[in-house]
Amino acid sequence: MTLKSVTDHVDDLRKTIFWVVSIIAIGFILSFSFADQLIHLLTEPFQKQLIARPITLVEISNPSNEPLLYQGHIIAPHETKRVEHISNHSFHLFSPAEGFFVALKVSLWAAFILTAPFWLIPVFLFIAPALHPQERRALVPGIMLLASFLLLGLFTAYKVTIPLTNQYFWDFNNHMGINLWGLSNYIDNAISLMIAHAIGFEGIAILFLLIHFNFIDVDFLKSKRRHAIVVSLILGALLTPPDVLSQLLVALPLYLGYELTLFYGSLRKRRACATESTLNF
Repeated sequence: MTLKSVTDHVDDLRKTIFWVVSIIAIGFILSFSFADQLIHLLTEPFQKQLIARPITLVEISNPSNEPLLYQGHIIAPHETKRVEHISNHSFHLFSPAEGFFVALKVSLWAAFILTAPFWLIPVFLFIAPALHPQERRALVPGIMLLASFLLLGLFTAYKVTIPLTNQYFWDFNNHMGINLWGLSNYIDNAISLMIAHAIGFEGIAILFLLIHFNFIDVDFLKSKRRHAIVVSLILGALLTPPDVLSQLLVALPLYLGYELTLFYGSLRKRRACATESTLNF
C-alpha cells in the first residue's frame, strides 16, 4: 500500500465521520423540536397504567391543633385518617434544569436511531470498495435484518418490558410509601431497558447471520445450550437495572432467539443434506 493510498483512505474516513456526525446533528436538531412529543411517547405506558388505577389508600396524620383538609377529606386535630389518595398524572422534576437535560438526552437517542438509515449510507459507501461483489450483495440484506431486529427489540421493550416493570415497581413501592416518580429517573430506566433489548436482539440477528453464512455450525451451538442460558442471564443482569424482573424480561427473549436461530440452522442444514443427496442420486 502506497503513501497516497493511505492518505486517500484517511481522507475517506474523515469524510465518512463528517457525514455521519452531520446527519446525526441534523436529526438531533429536528428531534429536539419534537422533544415534548418524544417524552410523551416514552412516558405513555406509565400514564396509561396510572390512569387505569389512579386511587390508592394512604394514612394522613394531622399533628396540628387545627382541622386539616386533604383532597376533600377533613382530618381532625391529632388524628390519623385513612383516605383515598388520587395520584398525580404528571412526573416530578427535582432540579431547575432537569427537564432541559431530559429533552437533550431523549433527542440525542432519537436522532441516533431515527437517522440510522441515512448515516449508514456513507458507512456502506466507505466499506463497500473493500468487499467482493458477493459480500456487497449480502451486506444490504444483513443491514436490513439488523435494523428489523433493532426495531423488534425496541418494540418489545416499549410494549412488554417497560409496562411490566412499571407495574411491578409501582405495586412494590406502594407498601412503603407514596410513589412520586421523577421524570429523569423514569426516562433513564426506560432508555436503559430499550437499549438492553436492542443490544440483545442485535446479538440474535448477528447469530442468525453467522449460521446463514455457515460461519458457525448449528450442531456446535446445540451443544452449548446450557452456556447460552447462563450468558443470557448474565447479559440480562449487565444490561438492565439491578432487579430480577428486568433481568428475566431481557434474558428470556435472548434465549428464545437463540433457540429460534438453532431451529433455522437445523432447517437449513436439513435442506442442504437433502439437496446433496438428490444430486448424488
